[in-house]
Amino acid sequence: MVQLNAQLAGSLVDPDRPGCFNQAMMELGACVCTVHQPPACEACPIQGHCRAYAEVQDYLLQGGEPSSVDAPQVLHYPAKAVKAAKRKEDVAVCVVKLLPSCPAPDSESQYLLVQRPEKGLLAGLWEFPSWVVGTAAASDRVSLREAVDNRLPELIGTTSMSALGSLHIVQRLQLGTVLHTFSHIQQTMHVELLVLQGQSAPAGSGLLRPKVQWVNPQHLTDSGLSSGVKKVWKLVMRKGIISETDSVA
Repeated sequence: MVQLNAQLAGSLVDPDRPGCFNQAMMELGACVCTVHQPPACEACPIQGHCRAYAEVQDYLLQGGEPSSVDAPQVLHYPAKAVKAAKRKEDVAVCVVKLLPSCPAPDSESQYLLVQRPEKGLLAGLWEFPSWVVGTAAASDRVSLREAVDNRLPELIGTTSMSALGSLHIVQRLQLGTVLHTFSHIQQTMHVELLVLQGQSAPAGSGLLRPKVQWVNPQHLTDSGLSSGVKKVWKLVMRKGIISETDSVA
Protein backbone atom coordinates (compact mmCIF):
# COMPACT_ATOMS: atom_id res chain seq x y z
CA MET A 1 0.00 0.00 0.00
CA VAL A 2 2.83 2.42 0.82
CA GLN A 3 4.51 1.70 -2.49
CA LEU A 4 1.22 2.15 -4.37
CA ASN A 5 0.57 5.50 -2.69
CA ALA A 6 4.11 6.61 -3.54
CA GLN A 7 3.58 5.70 -7.19
CA LEU A 8 0.26 7.56 -7.33
CA ALA A 9 1.80 10.64 -5.71
CA GLY A 10 4.71 10.48 -8.14
CA SER A 11 2.31 10.57 -11.09
CA LEU A 12 0.82 13.85 -9.81
CA VAL A 13 3.88 15.75 -8.66
CA ASP A 14 5.99 17.72 -11.15
CA PRO A 15 9.39 15.97 -11.01
CA ASP A 16 11.20 19.28 -11.53
CA ARG A 17 9.16 21.41 -9.11
CA PRO A 18 7.60 19.11 -6.49
CA GLY A 19 7.69 21.86 -3.86
CA CYS A 20 5.47 24.12 -5.95
CA PHE A 21 2.89 21.36 -6.29
CA ASN A 22 2.87 20.76 -2.54
CA GLN A 23 2.54 24.50 -1.85
CA ALA A 24 -0.33 24.78 -4.33
CA MET A 25 -2.20 21.92 -2.67
CA MET A 26 -1.81 23.57 0.73
CA GLU A 27 -3.05 26.90 -0.65
CA LEU A 28 -6.01 25.14 -2.26
CA GLY A 29 -6.99 23.60 1.08
CA ALA A 30 -6.50 26.86 2.98
CA CYS A 31 -8.26 29.24 0.59
CA VAL A 32 -10.66 27.27 -1.63
CA CYS A 33 -11.44 23.75 -0.47
CA THR A 34 -11.99 24.81 3.12
CA VAL A 35 -13.33 22.62 5.93
CA HIS A 36 -14.51 25.04 8.62
CA GLN A 37 -16.47 27.21 6.19
CA PRO A 38 -18.33 26.52 2.92
CA PRO A 39 -15.82 25.64 0.18
CA ALA A 40 -15.58 27.93 -2.86
CA CYS A 41 -16.33 25.17 -5.37
CA GLU A 42 -17.30 27.57 -8.17
CA ALA A 43 -13.87 29.18 -8.04
CA CYS A 44 -11.93 25.92 -7.68
CA PRO A 45 -9.33 25.45 -10.46
CA ILE A 46 -9.56 21.65 -10.24
CA GLN A 47 -13.33 21.50 -10.06
CA GLY A 48 -13.48 19.27 -13.14
CA HIS A 49 -11.43 16.58 -11.37
CA CYS A 50 -13.37 16.62 -8.09
CA ARG A 51 -15.49 13.50 -7.57
CA ALA A 52 -17.26 15.01 -4.55
CA TYR A 53 -18.36 18.06 -6.58
CA ALA A 54 -19.46 15.79 -9.48
CA GLU A 55 -21.60 13.70 -7.11
CA VAL A 56 -23.36 16.79 -5.79
CA GLN A 57 -24.02 18.09 -9.32
CA ASP A 58 -25.40 14.72 -10.48
CA TYR A 59 -27.73 14.67 -7.49
CA LEU A 60 -29.05 18.16 -8.33
CA LEU A 61 -29.48 17.37 -12.04
CA GLN A 62 -31.62 14.38 -11.07
CA GLY A 63 -33.92 16.69 -9.12
CA GLY A 64 -32.51 16.02 -5.69
CA GLU A 65 -33.39 18.35 -2.83
CA PRO A 66 -30.20 20.12 -1.52
CA SER A 67 -31.66 20.52 1.97
CA SER A 68 -32.44 16.83 2.33
CA VAL A 69 -30.68 14.98 5.13
CA ASP A 70 -29.47 12.42 2.62
CA ALA A 71 -28.23 14.98 0.10
CA PRO A 72 -24.53 14.53 -0.79
CA GLN A 73 -22.22 17.31 0.38
CA VAL A 74 -18.70 18.14 -0.71
CA LEU A 75 -17.71 18.33 2.94
CA HIS A 76 -18.67 14.68 3.40
CA TYR A 77 -15.36 13.79 1.77
CA PRO A 78 -12.96 12.45 2.63
CA ALA A 79 -14.86 10.37 5.16
CA LYS A 80 -13.23 10.21 8.57
CA ALA A 81 -12.04 6.77 9.53
CA VAL A 82 -13.46 5.38 12.76
CA LYS A 83 -10.67 5.28 15.29
CA ALA A 84 -10.17 1.96 17.02
CA ALA A 85 -10.35 2.04 20.81
CA LYS A 86 -6.93 2.23 22.43
CA ARG A 87 -5.78 -1.03 23.96
CA LYS A 88 -5.27 -0.71 27.70
CA GLU A 89 -2.00 -2.03 29.08
CA ASP A 90 -0.51 -2.23 32.57
CA VAL A 91 3.25 -2.19 32.99
CA ALA A 92 5.39 -2.83 36.06
CA VAL A 93 8.34 -0.41 36.04
CA CYS A 94 11.29 -0.74 38.40
CA VAL A 95 13.67 2.19 38.75
CA VAL A 96 16.84 0.55 40.05
CA LYS A 97 19.29 2.84 41.80
CA LEU A 98 22.74 1.51 42.68
CA LEU A 99 24.71 3.10 45.50
CA PRO A 100 28.51 2.64 45.49
CA SER A 101 29.73 -0.09 47.80
CA CYS A 102 32.27 2.25 49.39
CA PRO A 103 30.86 5.78 49.31
CA ALA A 104 33.43 8.48 48.64
CA PRO A 105 33.10 12.26 48.30
CA ASP A 106 33.26 12.04 44.48
CA SER A 107 31.21 8.86 44.08
CA GLU A 108 27.66 8.91 42.75
CA SER A 109 24.78 6.56 42.28
CA GLN A 110 23.90 4.87 39.00
CA TYR A 111 20.64 3.81 37.39
CA LEU A 112 19.86 0.71 35.39
CA LEU A 113 18.60 1.10 31.82
CA VAL A 114 17.48 -1.64 29.46
CA GLN A 115 17.48 -1.35 25.68
CA ARG A 116 14.28 -2.25 23.88
CA PRO A 117 14.38 -4.68 20.94
CA GLU A 118 15.49 -3.32 17.56
CA LYS A 119 12.03 -3.95 16.13
CA GLY A 120 8.60 -3.02 17.40
CA LEU A 121 7.32 -0.27 19.68
CA LEU A 122 10.00 2.29 20.63
CA ALA A 123 12.65 0.15 18.93
CA GLY A 124 16.18 0.57 20.28
CA LEU A 125 15.32 3.13 22.95
CA TRP A 126 16.58 2.82 26.53
CA GLU A 127 14.17 2.53 29.44
CA PHE A 128 13.93 1.56 33.08
CA PRO A 129 13.29 -2.18 33.50
CA SER A 130 9.62 -2.77 32.73
CA TRP A 131 7.26 -5.65 32.00
CA VAL A 132 3.67 -5.87 30.85
CA VAL A 133 1.43 -7.42 33.51
CA GLY A 134 -2.17 -8.58 33.58
CA THR A 135 -5.00 -6.45 34.89
CA ALA A 136 -5.34 -8.59 38.02
CA ALA A 137 -1.65 -8.26 38.86
CA ALA A 138 -1.75 -4.51 38.28
CA SER A 139 -4.34 -4.08 41.03
CA ASP A 140 -2.27 -5.98 43.60
CA ARG A 141 1.05 -4.67 44.95
CA VAL A 142 2.27 -8.12 45.87
CA SER A 143 1.70 -9.37 42.33
CA LEU A 144 3.45 -6.32 40.88
CA ARG A 145 6.48 -6.98 43.07
CA GLU A 146 6.49 -10.65 42.09
CA ALA A 147 6.51 -9.65 38.41
CA VAL A 148 9.63 -7.59 39.05
CA ASP A 149 11.28 -10.24 41.24
CA ASN A 150 10.84 -12.90 38.56
CA ARG A 151 12.56 -10.89 35.82
CA LEU A 152 14.92 -8.34 37.35
CA PRO A 153 17.66 -10.73 38.64
CA GLU A 154 18.88 -11.64 35.14
CA LEU A 155 19.36 -7.95 34.38
CA ILE A 156 21.50 -7.26 37.45
CA GLY A 157 23.52 -10.46 37.19
CA THR A 158 22.00 -12.46 40.06
CA THR A 159 19.92 -15.61 40.28
CA SER A 160 17.10 -14.28 42.45
CA MET A 161 16.12 -11.35 44.64
CA SER A 162 16.86 -13.49 47.68
CA ALA A 163 20.40 -14.25 46.47
CA LEU A 164 21.84 -10.90 45.45
CA GLY A 165 25.47 -11.79 46.14
CA SER A 166 27.48 -8.63 46.78
CA LEU A 167 24.35 -6.50 46.49
CA HIS A 168 21.89 -5.74 49.24
CA ILE A 169 18.58 -3.90 49.26
CA VAL A 170 18.68 -0.48 50.93
CA GLN A 171 15.17 0.69 50.11
CA ARG A 172 12.15 -0.47 48.14
CA LEU A 173 9.10 1.72 47.58
CA GLN A 174 5.98 1.82 45.44
CA LEU A 175 5.89 5.35 44.03
CA GLY A 176 2.56 5.38 42.20
CA THR A 177 1.35 5.28 38.61
CA VAL A 178 2.13 7.18 35.43
CA LEU A 179 -0.28 7.35 32.49
CA HIS A 180 1.11 7.40 28.97
CA THR A 181 -0.76 7.22 25.69
CA PHE A 182 0.48 5.92 22.35
CA SER A 183 -1.53 6.10 19.13
CA HIS A 184 -3.02 2.66 19.83
CA ILE A 185 -2.18 1.93 23.48
CA GLN A 186 -3.22 3.55 26.74
CA GLN A 187 -0.51 2.53 29.15
CA THR A 188 -0.54 2.65 32.95
CA MET A 189 2.94 2.33 34.43
CA HIS A 190 3.12 1.14 38.03
CA VAL A 191 6.40 2.54 39.28
CA GLU A 192 8.61 1.07 42.00
CA LEU A 193 11.95 2.35 43.27
CA LEU A 194 14.55 -0.22 44.24
CA VAL A 195 17.74 1.08 45.87
CA LEU A 196 20.67 -1.34 45.92
CA GLN A 197 24.19 -1.04 47.27
CA GLY A 198 27.26 -3.03 46.38
CA GLN A 199 29.05 -4.29 43.31
CA SER A 200 26.86 -5.19 40.31
CA ALA A 201 27.74 -7.45 37.40
CA PRO A 202 29.23 -5.51 34.47
CA ALA A 203 26.45 -4.24 32.23
CA GLY A 204 25.79 -6.52 29.28
CA SER A 205 28.14 -9.25 30.50
CA GLY A 206 27.61 -12.96 30.15
CA LEU A 207 24.27 -14.04 28.79
CA LEU A 208 22.37 -11.02 29.98
CA ARG A 209 19.53 -10.21 27.61
CA PRO A 210 18.36 -7.67 26.65
CA LYS A 211 21.20 -5.12 26.64
CA VAL A 212 21.60 -3.22 29.88
CA GLN A 213 23.74 -0.38 31.15
CA TRP A 214 24.33 1.49 34.38
CA VAL A 215 24.32 5.25 33.88
CA ASN A 216 24.95 8.31 35.99
CA PRO A 217 21.85 10.49 36.57
CA GLN A 218 23.39 13.26 34.47
CA HIS A 219 23.36 10.92 31.46
CA LEU A 220 19.70 10.00 31.69
CA THR A 221 18.55 12.81 29.43
CA ASP A 222 21.15 11.81 26.81
CA SER A 223 20.35 8.10 26.64
CA GLY A 224 17.59 8.06 24.04
CA LEU A 225 14.79 7.84 26.58
CA SER A 226 11.18 7.90 25.44
CA SER A 227 8.72 10.52 26.72
CA GLY A 228 7.03 7.83 28.81
CA VAL A 229 10.28 7.00 30.61
CA LYS A 230 10.90 10.68 31.22
CA LYS A 231 7.49 10.82 32.92
CA VAL A 232 8.62 8.01 35.22
CA TRP A 233 11.81 9.91 36.05
CA LYS A 234 9.81 13.02 36.86
CA LEU A 235 7.65 10.96 39.23
CA VAL A 236 10.79 9.76 41.03
CA MET A 237 12.04 13.33 41.38
CA ARG A 238 8.60 14.62 42.43
CA LYS A 239 8.46 12.09 45.23
CA GLY A 240 11.71 13.54 46.53
CA ILE A 241 13.39 10.14 46.61
CA ILE A 242 16.57 10.99 44.75
CA SER A 243 19.32 13.11 46.21
CA GLU A 244 19.98 16.66 45.06
CA THR A 245 23.07 15.53 43.13
CA ASP A 246 20.94 13.06 41.17
CA SER A 247 18.61 15.73 39.83
CA VAL A 248 18.74 16.38 36.10
CA ALA A 249 16.93 18.89 33.94
